[in-house]
Parts: sequence; structure tokens; C-alpha cells
Amino acid sequence: MVSQKEIEKIHNTLDNLFWEGDFEEANNTLENLELTGEDDDVLITYLTASIPAKTKLPARSRLYEELINRGYTEMDLKGLEY
Repeated sequence: MVSQKEIEKIHNTLDNLFWEGDFEEANNTLENLELTGEDDDVLITYLTASIPAKTKLPARSRLYEELINRGYTEMDLKGLEY
């Protein structure tokens, strides 16, 4: 399970990149996540934190697809799609 501190770090990291307009770096952050080693909660946190810029972050799709592959349904992830 992801800690509150880790959730805040993920949100702060992405928020700062969004405020700087550095969507390429934000996308790189999502693209370079090692999906097999991450908890579901971490992937969901990244998807949630990246909603404000989802149209500028094509790498979000790999997180979403990974969660689908892990058995989540589209209904489970409603609102987090890309």
C-alpha cells in the first residue's frame, strides 16, 4: 500500500512539472516507471495526479493498460482513462 507521504510526493512532482509547463518531463516520468515493480496504488496515484494534463501525457495509457492487465475493469478505473 502506498503511504500518504509517497502520494504527496507523486502529486507534488507532477504538479510542479505542470506549473513549469514541462509536460515532456512529466510524460517521461510516467514512461520510465518500472510497472512490474510498482503497487497498484502507486499506478492509480500517478493516473490520478496526472488527470489535469492527461491530453499531453501519452504515457498515461501504459499505466492504465497495466492496471487493466492486472484485472481492473474500465468501471474500476472510470475517470482515469486517457
